[in-house]
Amino acid sequence: MQNRMPRFNRRRERPQVDTEAWQQLLALVRMGLVVLMLSGFAFLGGALFEDVDVNGIAESLHGANILLRFFPLWMFRLGVWIFHPLHVRYAIAPLAALVAVMVAGARFVQDIYNLPKFSHGLKYILSSMFGLDYPELTIDGGQMIRGKKEVNLIDAVGGPGYVLIQPGNAVLFRELRRPSNVSITRSYFVAPFETVGQIANLDDQHDSNNDVKTMTRDGILVILHDVQFRYRILPEESGGRVIRRSLDRPYPYSEDAMRNMAYNLSVTKDGLESWHAAVRKSVTGVISDYINSHYLDELTAPMNEDRSPRDVIRADFDLPDRKARLKNLGAELLWIDIGHIEIVQEAVDERRVGYWAAEWLGDANAKRAFSDARRQAYTELGRAEAQAEVIISIAHALENVQMNNDPRENLRTIFLQRVASTLDALRDQNLRNQEGEPHD
Repeated sequence: MQNRMPRFNRRRERPQVDTEAWQQLLALVRMGLVVLMLSGFAFLGGALFEDVDVNGIAESLHGANILLRFFPLWMFRLGVWIFHPLHVRYAIAPLAALVAVMVAGARFVQDIYNLPKFSHGLKYILSSMFGLDYPELTIDGGQMIRGKKEVNLIDAVGGPGYVLIQPGNAVLFRELRRPSNVSITRSYFVAPFETVGQIANLDDQHDSNNDVKTMTRDGILVILHDVQFRYRILPEESGGRVIRRSLDRPYPYSEDAMRNMAYNLSVTKDGLESWHAAVRKSVTGVISDYINSHYLDELTAPMNEDRSPRDVIRADFDLPDRKARLKNLGAELLWIDIGHIEIVQEAVDERRVGYWAAEWLGDANAKRAFSDARRQAYTELGRAEAQAEVIISIAHALENVQMNNDPRENLRTIFLQRVASTLDALRDQNLRNQEGEPHD
């Protein structure tokens, strides 16, 4: 495929008018040859084996009507030579042989392309040989428009025929061994041995992917749900810059992207995968690669709150190798929503909750123990300060008391003085409380 691409790039686009006119001319030539062959057999058979008065019959026909006299006599002689019953019978055998060949060809086409009806094969033979009743195929919405049980010969076999490409669609046509042409929004004449290779919807495409199973780095099975993304076919570039849409060119697509769409797809057990499936697989693969290389806690409970895993995954799509992967499919990613991750095993969730609970409980116990220790320390500190204040007050009281030789009298004096000081403090506190009360 890589060797064929340069030949296609250098190849000139096939002129549609010349191809259509040439095929119609060939069909007329084939039809003329068939008529000439049958006429020749009738002429030779009559001339060699029949004794018919051709001149007499021609002259009688020529003079039978005044309007027929305007035609030359040789035309009547030629008609008698070919269409006289005794002469025309010699054309039956070659006509039968021709019909048999066409029936055998129709049977062959029906068998080789697995067509459901003989009439489909016969229609293809007639349209290919004589240009009769060319099949037509409509392309719209990025797909072929046909009935559920309808067989379209252009889709099943190929050209000749007409493909009507509706606006917003592009079609890559190919021959047996190489691409032949790329067309957009017109009636395209499909030449013989030319088929529809790839159909592209040039509008922006929206797709989703659900229930994608993958595994984290620590071996935990997870499922991706509701992954939404939007993409389009690569636009054409001019001078290194992307051509923007305009009224003159509403869909500036890249023909290289069309070829990548057609020839860079994978083949699965169900056959050739579609372009949309390939893009979906590529987009989902980027997300799966990130999940495979990270632990579960890094995905659901990251330590760095400034940048979430979703932002990292979105940034991965801007990397050159990621863009090259989509470019190899002829696609450009416009927008993506990562969706959400579901843990398959419930025991994992229970263990994670238990682990987090133990961690939070440990933190809470540590903070509570620290608070209790501080409270006890403050309590002891307050008690010590109170004791110190009592001792200091006693010392001050002793300084103010006139000591004598009687210890009991000294103790009685100190006690009365402390009681008086206490009563004075209570009286002052009561007065302050009364002054602070509002008056009615």
